[in-house]
Amino acid sequence: EQRRRQDEEERRRQDEERRRLEEEVEQQLRQVQEAQMLRAAAEQAERLREEEEQREKQRLAWERAKAAEAEAKRLAEEERQRAAAIAAAAAAVAVEQQAVVQSATAAAAVAPAGADPAGV
Repeated sequence: EQRRRQDEEERRRQDEERRRLEEEVEQQLRQVQEAQMLRAAAEQAERLREEEEQREKQRLAWERAKAAEAEAKRLAEEERQRAAAIAAAAAAVAVEQQAVVQSATAAAAVAPAGADPAGV
């Protein structure tokens, strides 16, 4: 009877030890799984951060391109206005020269023959 009780006690102790070890293994497994999930989440966060950085770089490049386009349009408009002003000035000079030529031609037509056109 004592031997049987000792055997039962030994079996119970072994069962408890086995359960304790199983629980310990399960706890370690949960910790490993949690660490894997945390690592996967960290990797995903890093990928998302890199994607966001890339989007920000693209946005900045787009803004720079739009600014460059606006500057090119502004410079083209300035150049167009400058060319128009030069053309207007050239036309005014041409009109003035034409008026001088017409005035000289008219003066020569009414001047007596042999007179100095300069009026001397």
